[in-house]
Amino acid sequence: TGYSGLGADTYNGNTSITIGNWADLYESYSYGNQYNGNLTVTRTGISSGRSTILFNAGHVGISGNFTLSSPYGDYTVLNEQGSASALIQGTVNIDVSNALEFRMRGVSNNTAGGTITINNCGSINMSKDTLVANVAVTNITGSGDDVFYQNKVTGSFTLSDDIADGAGIFSGGNTINGATAYTLNSAASFNTSAGGQGKDLHNGSFSLTRNGTGSFVIAKDNDVEWNGDVILNY
Repeated sequence: TGYSGLGADTYNGNTSITIGNWADLYESYSYGNQYNGNLTVTRTGISSGRSTILFNAGHVGISGNFTLSSPYGDYTVLNEQGSASALIQGTVNIDVSNALEFRMRGVSNNTAGGTITINNCGSINMSKDTLVANVAVTNITGSGDDVFYQNKVTGSFTLSDDIADGAGIFSGGNTINGATAYTLNSAASFNTSAGGQGKDLHNGSFSLTRNGTGSFVIAKDNDVEWNGDVILNY
């Protein structure tokens, strides 16, 4: 949709996109689409190695809620180019599991009540997102570095890796307005305020739990600010 040479698409009313077995999706391929209503994207079949590309060229706006469900092992990418995009006016609900990669950049919404769950996925990159939602990234399994840079989350933020995770985790320049819980289950390193992205700011309780043999590096490149209880479980 929004294909090269044909211009952007405008959808008046709620829009549902369903992807079956072995299909790729490229939404807002060259032009940012506009959705005057809810946007729901659902994978319903085997998709290992396929791609779900959303907001490739950004989007002009979503006046309702945005929902994504993809449990079948694809590459899931939202706004990879970091293109300028309007707010999603409603809630954001994302449920992605078993993806080879999950990447999301510059996605913003305006209404509380949504949940973002990324489970048992490979490498993760979430950058410059402004989310009013509870976010849980759990059981990271990939061999590439996992990056969480310059996000603002109003809601809880939970992050954990799998015991077999083989890469470093880097957090920097994030503001979390809610409870934060980080759990390291592997031999990897978990680095906060890293990458020269600025300090991590936590306006809520903050906990670190180490179950594996890896290491937490707190305030790697910049300060960390905690405005709440700090719990270290080693």
